[in-house]
Amino acid sequence: MRLAMWNLLERNVPLGLLSHPMIRGRLEQTLLEGMLLATDHTFRDALEAPPPPMRPASVKRVMDAVQELPAEPYDANRLAAIAQVSLRTLQEAFRSNVGMSPMAYVHEVRLQRVHRQLRAATPGTTTVTEVAHAWGFVHLGRFARRYRERYGESPSQTLRAA
Repeated sequence: MRLAMWNLLERNVPLGLLSHPMIRGRLEQTLLEGMLLATDHTFRDALEAPPPPMRPASVKRVMDAVQELPAEPYDANRLAAIAQVSLRTLQEAFRSNVGMSPMAYVHEVRLQRVHRQLRAATPGTTTVTEVAHAWGFVHLGRFARRYRERYGESPSQTLRAA
């Protein structure tokens, strides 16, 4: 309340703090957040939740590249080059920030794309094997096991349900 009152009084002061755009912007943000925290609304939980952790730029570069071009023939060295760090640094950054290795992330993204493609396919127009091979999964037994662990059903069940 005092900050709001001070803001009202300060706004007419020539060369006062509010004449500086950076300070004025921060005060406006603080007042808005204060009002939102002081009232009950449907977005309160989201407002009070801690912000998601920021990932290092090297991890973000790799994640963005893999999301944009998941079918590319990535290997660990190529991912390290994209990240612009050493392979060991990238692996440690992925483990601590993503919870998996960079190559496991590539496989996870590809598995998501397989799932999306199987759900969108018309039964009888494609096979699980074709889709799995198109996304770089060559060992169908391992692929099917990972798919079932991730989605709770077999790839063929997803295709039939499409």
